[in-house]
Amino acid sequence: MRGKRHNRRKEIAAVRKPPATPLRETIVSHQFHEAEEFIPNPVTAPLTRTVNGIVRNTRLIVGLPVAAMILTATAVGLSAPRYVATAMLQVGLVETERAAGTKTDSNQQLSPEALSNLEIRDTRILRSDGLANKVVARLGLDKLVGRSRTQQLQALFGIELNPEAFERDRLNRATADLTSRLDVKNEARTNLIQVSVADTVPERAAQIVNALVAEFVLAQRLKKYSANAALSRSILTDALLVYGDRHPTIVAARAHLALEEKRLERALQSNPPGAEELTATGYVDLARPPTRSAGPGLLALLFLALLGGFTVAVGIAVALEWQVMAHLIRHPVFNRSSPLPWMRQNSEREAC
Repeated sequence: MRGKRHNRRKEIAAVRKPPATPLRETIVSHQFHEAEEFIPNPVTAPLTRTVNGIVRNTRLIVGLPVAAMILTATAVGLSAPRYVATAMLQVGLVETERAAGTKTDSNQQLSPEALSNLEIRDTRILRSDGLANKVVARLGLDKLVGRSRTQQLQALFGIELNPEAFERDRLNRATADLTSRLDVKNEARTNLIQVSVADTVPERAAQIVNALVAEFVLAQRLKKYSANAALSRSILTDALLVYGDRHPTIVAARAHLALEEKRLERALQSNPPGAEELTATGYVDLARPPTRSAGPGLLALLFLALLGGFTVAVGIAVALEWQVMAHLIRHPVFNRSSPLPWMRQNSEREAC
């Protein structure tokens, strides 16, 4: 009896327990993995997770800064260096100079308000297109300017170019190029004006700045001589209403007028003052050819490229670790299935 009962229990257990099949093993394994999702995992600190993400993306952290440095070095090597030459000019001394070569002090002869007005006026004159046009014509800078795109297309299709219009257009474009490279500013709390020009050739940059200063000094002298001649003529006219032709006042006034007119005529026929004459005036500090290019050096640019590349690489690594883009895509703003409140309100109104 006992043996029969024991066998009977085995048969019942065999019937209740289904045989092991590949399908059943798959189902059990799937249920086991689903149960694992509910098992609490140890929480990693945000800082630790961020550091681990940076460490796992070491190639990106190293490769991106190196690539940025290589691109920066290539760009610097292919670009032409720019040199800036600077000249200093003291305000008001052109009006107060008595003769070439004499040194005067404008602070003793001009009031602060007059100096301020002169600074504004001189700055505008130095930045003017007329002065730049004279420098371009005198130094032949228009010869360095080629044809414009419109003129190249006209020459390509065989359209004849007017020589005078071509020369005038080239002169205007050279003048515009010079004014774009020109910088004129007042030194703070002084009566000095700083004139700077940038160029790819250091000697040419210094030559252009000195030519600008020379043309400015000549223009101011012509203006002063013309005003003196007009004043002498007015004094002579007033004196003739009171005295006769042989009166000593009339004789002196006529001599002074002849002197001023002769000085003005001589200035009109003369060229701009040279370097020696400008240096002798005492109110001009001529520019010298710069020895170093303007702007940051190669090492500074490489350091900035290294820093920028490292920052971008770290940002990418952190974004990949925290799956920032995935969170942004699942955000309601970017998800059409869950519109914004105002969009839901509009849809409800349309439905009504």
